[in-house]
Amino acid sequence: MTTPRRRTASRLALALFGLLVLVFGGMNWIVYNQARSMVVLVDGAPPPPDPTKLSAEEKLSLVFRGATLTRPQPKRSPADFALQATAVQLPPIDGPPLHADLVVAEEEVGTLVLLHGYLGARDQLLPVAAWAAGQGWSSLLVDQRGSGSSGGDRTSIGRLEAYDAAAAVAWARANRPGPVVVYGFSMGAAAAIGSVARAGATPDGLVLEGCYARMTEAVGWRVGMMGLPKSPLSQWLSLWGSVVLGANMLAQAPEDDAQHVKLPTLLLHGVEDTRAPAADGRRIEAGLKGPHRLVELPDTGHQLGVNHARGQWAAAVSTLLEQVSGPPATER
Repeated sequence: MTTPRRRTASRLALALFGLLVLVFGGMNWIVYNQARSMVVLVDGAPPPPDPTKLSAEEKLSLVFRGATLTRPQPKRSPADFALQATAVQLPPIDGPPLHADLVVAEEEVGTLVLLHGYLGARDQLLPVAAWAAGQGWSSLLVDQRGSGSSGGDRTSIGRLEAYDAAAAVAWARANRPGPVVVYGFSMGAAAAIGSVARAGATPDGLVLEGCYARMTEAVGWRVGMMGLPKSPLSQWLSLWGSVVLGANMLAQAPEDDAQHVKLPTLLLHGVEDTRAPAADGRRIEAGLKGPHRLVELPDTGHQLGVNHARGQWAAAVSTLLEQVSGPPATER
């Protein structure tokens, strides 16, 4: 026979269990919204707020609902850099249709496949394309999935973009003379190394600028900006991001992809970079199987070295390009 005390204890246990389920479900709902907001891109949405400039109340609201990220669009054109470009539609590999701008250099030596960073578009690397044209290198400026004029409405911050990079390399191989080098910044760098390791791309060399070593750590940086604990939130967000994207974001790690790369590779990292610090570059470098070099750029954060440490940047990139193509014609 059940005593009143036992019935009360059972009811309390059931209530506590229900409360725990409610709290856990609510927390998962919040984390899911946050993960979704980081990877789903909406046409015409206002620019996301800077978390470092929000009040405590605004941060709390953002924690519950997540930010709405706008689909990135180019803000500059090749003409702004005295370049002429032709629009190219790239046949996709396991992804949506892709758009790119092709800038053809005089006395073409080879082609750079240029890949932008997270929440960027094809115009982000126009300064690199302008410099490359002066060295005799053409550029294929790619809008990765969810950006600019390419298809899709999501970004995987480098995981699935590896197939976009592979599609661009395949097009350049079939349509342009000379060697092909993939140059990626931040997310684009993660896509570049992933294209070789996981998507079957066959470029002649890689330039990886500001590349994070592991996805959960890159997500952790954004979590830290909100004043929240990086662990376990970064892993939790990556888990729900995997559900939203249908891809294993927990396994996204350029430092692991490096184990499958035997190509000449240049790693560029800003000394002041807090998002993808030089230590990340050292971890990726440790796994590379081919010729490689890590260059740390002074007075540079998570930014393109061509704009902030041009001399050292240009020397390093020139060395890599000569490695895959031979010295410039004037030196042969």
